[in-house]
Amino acid sequence: MLSRMVGWPLLFLSLLLSLALLSAAGGKSLFKVGIVSSVTGELTDWHESVEGWEVYKSKLDKEYPLGFPIIGNDATYRFSFELNIRDDESNLQKHEAAVADLISEGVDFIANAQPNFAMEEALQSNKANLINIHGVTSNTAVFERALPNVFGLAQPMERFFPEPMKAFKDANVDKVAIVYRGDLTELRVACKAAVQAAEAKGLSVQEISYTSSDPEVLYGVTRQVNLSSSTLGLVGCTLSAEAHQFLNKIHEMRKPLKGIMFTNGPANHTWLEEVGELALNVLTPASWHKDTDDVTDFLMVDSAEYSRLSYSTWGRPPTHIAAGASACGYVLQKALEAAFTTCNIGATEGNASALLFGDRDGKPLIDCQDGKNFGKQRVIDALTDTYMDTFFGKIVFSPIRQNFGGHMVILQVKKKTADLQPYLGPSIALPRGKAIQDFVMPMPNRYPEICKPGSFINEFDPGRYAPCLICQPGDFMDQVDGTYCDSCLMVSSFN
Repeated sequence: MLSRMVGWPLLFLSLLLSLALLSAAGGKSLFKVGIVSSVTGELTDWHESVEGWEVYKSKLDKEYPLGFPIIGNDATYRFSFELNIRDDESNLQKHEAAVADLISEGVDFIANAQPNFAMEEALQSNKANLINIHGVTSNTAVFERALPNVFGLAQPMERFFPEPMKAFKDANVDKVAIVYRGDLTELRVACKAAVQAAEAKGLSVQEISYTSSDPEVLYGVTRQVNLSSSTLGLVGCTLSAEAHQFLNKIHEMRKPLKGIMFTNGPANHTWLEEVGELALNVLTPASWHKDTDDVTDFLMVDSAEYSRLSYSTWGRPPTHIAAGASACGYVLQKALEAAFTTCNIGATEGNASALLFGDRDGKPLIDCQDGKNFGKQRVIDALTDTYMDTFFGKIVFSPIRQNFGGHMVILQVKKKTADLQPYLGPSIALPRGKAIQDFVMPMPNRYPEICKPGSFINEFDPGRYAPCLICQPGDFMDQVDGTYCDSCLMVSSFN
C-alpha cells in the first residue's frame, strides 16, 4: 500500500514533466530575417518591400498560430519568422554597416529591400554564408556573379522593354528620350536595357543621364527633351518624385509626347493621387499586378486575394514591390519545409539557428539519409530545385538563381470607378493578351494645334499630332477645330 502511495506522486511528477516537454516542443522557434531598407531619405520608393514582408508574416501567423511545421524523420517542430528591420537612410555606406550589424547579431537570412545596393548586400551576405533573397532586384549582374547564397524572384529588367518599344515604333515614334539616374544602379541598368530594346526596334535614342533630384537639374533634362522636336517618346528610369516633376515640367513646356513610361510611380496609388490627370496613359513595368491571377498558392491564394489582404493591412493597394517581398517569405518557407524531410532533426530541439548552422562550433545537429547534414546548404538546394506556383507567378530559378518563371507586364494608368467614385489606377496593358482595358498608344496630344477657320482636323491622326489640313479651293470651314470642309457651291445652291 505504501509503495502505491509513493508511486502515484512519482507518476504524477513524471506526467507533469512529459507535458512540460511536449509544451516546449510545441512552441515555435523563430528564423531571424534581417532587412535593411531605405525608410528615410530619397530612396523610399522601395520601402514597400518591408510592408510586403509584414503582410506575409501576418498571414503566416494567422494560418499557423503555432508556427509552420518542419517535418523530419524523427521529430516535427514549428517555426515562424522574426523581422529585424534597419534604416540605411538611403545611403550605401550606412546600408553596408547595417547589414554588417545584422550579421553580427546572428540573423539567419538577409532579405533585400533596396535594389540599388543589391550587389554590395549580396557580396556581404554571401561572405557571411547567409542566404540573401531579393524580391524586386532586376539587375541581372547581381546574379551573374553566381553567388551560391543569392536568389532573386523578380524578372530581369531587359525582358520588360521590347514590347513597349514595339508599341512606340507602331505609333510612329521615330525618336525616344531615355532619361535615368546614372548614380543609382537599378535605375541605370533598367534604362540601359531600354536603350538596347529601342535600338533593336530601329528607334533613335536621345539618352540623358543625371545624378541629382535638384529641380534645376530636372528642368535641364526636360529642356533637352523639349528642344528635340523629333523626340516623341519618353522613358524615365527615375525615382517616383522625379517622375512627378518631369511630368509637371513637360506640361509646363507643352511638349507633345506619344508615349511616356516611368519605372517608378505609376503603379503606386498614392503617387497617382498626387500627380492626377498628367499620369493618364503613362506606362510602367511590373513583375506583378492584382489582375495577374493565373496561378495560385496555399497561403496567399491568388493575386486578387493578396491585394485585398495588403489593402486591409496598409489602406492602399500593393504594388509589385510589396508582392515580391511577400513572395520571398513564402518561397523561403516552402524551401524550409522541403529541406529536412529525410533528416533526423531531433538533436536541434527545434532551434531555428541550430537547424541551419549546427552547434556553436558549426557541427551539424541533423542526420540526413543522403549524408548532406548542413542545414543551410539543404535550404539552398531546396531553393535551387524550386518549381512552384505562387500568387506572384511561377518560381523557377535559372542556373544563376534568378527567377525566370514569373510575370512580365506593362501597366498603363487608366480612369476607373469604385463605389461611384472616379480614380486613376494602373491596369495591365501589355502583353495585349492579358490587357484588362484598351491599350492607348499614341497618347492623345494634350497640346494639339488649333485648326483655325479655313482648316480642319486630320481624321486619320486620332491622337492629333499631325498638322491641320487646309481646305481646298472651293471649300470652306468657318469654325475652329472643324472636322471637314464644306463645298462653297453646295452652300451657295442652298442660298
